[in-house]
Amino acid sequence: MSPFFTLAASLVLGLIIAGALLFGGAPLLLLPIIVVPFLVFWLSGAMRRARQDRDLAHHREQAKAEKVDFTERDKQTLTR
Repeated sequence: MSPFFTLAASLVLGLIIAGALLFGGAPLLLLPIIVVPFLVFWLSGAMRRARQDRDLAHHREQAKAEKVDFTERDKQTLTR
């Protein structure tokens, strides 16, 4: 988890606990309002990382498919 997400989650948890101590059941009504944006944030990050992984895998496949022709001079340079 990123430091920002950990800090934000700790803050939300603290607010829920403080609200429960001060106002009884009010945090239960506020919980969906707080949790939904965090889920959206987390899911968007997860989808972005998955897309980057797919792009990287695609680039790897393309690199494997491309044949590289080395000149004799290239071969000498690579073997030294």
